[in-house]
Amino acid sequence: MHPNLLDILSKQEVPIDNKLLADYLSGNLNDAERHTLEKKLMEGEALEQDAMDGWQEAGPNVDILRHAEEINQKLHKQLHPTPARKRKKIITDLPVMWLVFGLLFALVVIAWFIISRLS
Repeated sequence: MHPNLLDILSKQEVPIDNKLLADYLSGNLNDAERHTLEKKLMEGEALEQDAMDGWQEAGPNVDILRHAEEINQKLHKQLHPTPARKRKKIITDLPVMWLVFGLLFALVVIAWFIISRLS
């Protein structure tokens, strides 16, 4: 096995926070924080760069944080679906089962009656 296969998760970086990106877009960061964030975006993954481009194209009137939270919730629901509860079948819901039990009981009683008469 190649040694780099075991090192697959060691190079993951901490993702940039949505609030920090929103502050960057609204101009609430000082020059040093802005520079640090831009440097992280340039060195980071293409996904973060695409997210920033999309947020810039959305315009200033869009509530970005609310939309990001909605997307995260939908993604979480898709990745971790709640298991559907199985409905327990109750015997009273199955009239066919009662009919089968009744017929079996009648057969047992008839067989016992015939056996007791023949002996």
